[in-house]
Amino acid sequence: MTRTAKQLNQAITALDAQRVALGDEVVDTAVAALRAELAALSHAAPAQHLSLVTVMFVDVANSTSLGSKMHPEDIHSLMDGALAAFSRVVQHHDGKVLQYAGDSMLAVFGMEQVREDDAERAVLAALAVLHEAKVQAQRAFVQFAHAGFGVRAGISSGPVLLGGGVDEERTIRGSAVNMAARMEQTAPIGSLRISHETWRLVRGRFAFEQQVPMLVKGLPEPVLTYLVIGVAQAMGSAALRGVHGLDVPLVGRAAEMAQLQETFAQWAKTNSGVQMLSVMAEAGLGKSRLLREFDLWPGALATGVVRMHASCAQRNRGQPYGLMRELFMVQPEIRVLTDMERARQAWLSHAQPVLDDRGSAAVLGHLLGLDFSAETVVHALRADARALRDRAFFHAKQMLDHAAAQSAGLGVSVDDLQWADDGSLEFLEFLLRKPSTYPLLLVLLARPALLERSAPWA
Repeated sequence: MTRTAKQLNQAITALDAQRVALGDEVVDTAVAALRAELAALSHAAPAQHLSLVTVMFVDVANSTSLGSKMHPEDIHSLMDGALAAFSRVVQHHDGKVLQYAGDSMLAVFGMEQVREDDAERAVLAALAVLHEAKVQAQRAFVQFAHAGFGVRAGISSGPVLLGGGVDEERTIRGSAVNMAARMEQTAPIGSLRISHETWRLVRGRFAFEQQVPMLVKGLPEPVLTYLVIGVAQAMGSAALRGVHGLDVPLVGRAAEMAQLQETFAQWAKTNSGVQMLSVMAEAGLGKSRLLREFDLWPGALATGVVRMHASCAQRNRGQPYGLMRELFMVQPEIRVLTDMERARQAWLSHAQPVLDDRGSAAVLGHLLGLDFSAETVVHALRADARALRDRAFFHAKQMLDHAAAQSAGLGVSVDDLQWADDGSLEFLEFLLRKPSTYPLLLVLLARPALLERSAPWA
């Protein structure tokens, strides 16, 4: 019996939710088969169609000079290994590699399914590719005595024509492709350059350096481009929406703003316990703008309350504890690292001083997707997924309490909660059930679709 795309996506989500219990190897093998079946279904789409996508080019710099220094078989081994590693990064972020050309790679985000955060996925993937390139550079030096391995990346977004032509399903044409290629060609080695079109879609999510306007062949005016420095320290409500450069007052939300301010004032006065306020509305009605205005309210700024922001993304719906990762893995390098050992060490350096115990940090890190199964305490808990989850929840709350204890309290705001995974929703319910010595305010923004999944939020 042929399964539908909805059934396959549900099966993938269910398997991802069992990652802690079954282990990454088992889940990845099963999910790979389901994704292959899902990809086969997509071939029924029209042979040629227009789509809004984000295009990424990756190129190994100065590779032509290798011909005079290395044997062709060594060049093949180096390049093939590097491109294979880069492809895995792209696939991990739900992109699709369309073409390889010697030492370069073309990938597309949003080809088979358009998502709200395709541009963000592409930028995260490109940053991860640049991190992976450092690993490949070390491999090039150790195995082949080559010290000049470097990578450039470029990204642009826009409408393209997909499919048809001489290359059939791998054909892609449009100005976004040409612009992405130009971004890559002009990026410094080890850097990611993006077009203004992509910047508009991801501003507030990443740190940028605006570049001098550059001339692009075929365009009458210079274009703005940006180098991506890394992931923004505070994602969430800091992500800007609306028209850049146009500052308009918030209208029609006086009652909602007054309720937010009153709730905050009462909570700050009691100076203890957990308070939750949910803002429910359909997309486009101003939830994020309301939160942004509240963040700028002098009454909140004057209290000395520490603020944390997180934003759920559609891509994380099937990732267990994805929202918790946003909250606790605040170090940008952890979010984009593909080297698990370096990610584990970065996490321990962040969490262990707060929890005063390596084992506690390892338990929470394991729940958040870092493989700490070699740690004694994690190994002992792996047979009981619920016990591991409960202990990790306890340590996560400890980290929030620590942040609240350093100031007048802690305010946590979460945008687009409807995209949160079930495990993260259970963590929020855990916070509401457990008494807290320190003041904690949860401001949760969501579309009404959340109520269809989780009755307690009603």
